[in-house]
Amino acid sequence: MKDKAFEMQDLYSQLYEKVKKEIPELIEWPTTVYISFRKGKEGTNFAEVRLQRSQLKISIRKPMNPENLIGEPLPDSYTWSTNYIVKCKRSSELDAVVKAIVDSAYQVD
Repeated sequence: MKDKAFEMQDLYSQLYEKVKKEIPELIEWPTTVYISFRKGKEGTNFAEVRLQRSQLKISIRKPMNPENLIGEPLPDSYTWSTNYIVKCKRSSELDAVVKAIVDSAYQVD
């Protein structure tokens, strides 16, 4: 399990660096449950990353570009500001995940 936890921490670091290249004003905002991404200190969350044992589970706003629809919508019963889930299990999936996250980011101020 420790190896998996380390793998997910490493995967998260790669994800963060790739998103930061696309959104230079990116701020990480850690909570006890997830790490949120926002643009600037006063920005609105556009992604919430949960590190799990075998994957990163990322809630975002539903991408506008159909090419970035690589996840699944959340049920309407969720009252989160995000409404779409993307999962990432390996570094080979990062480019597609980053595109979906960036799409979400440009939907908020």
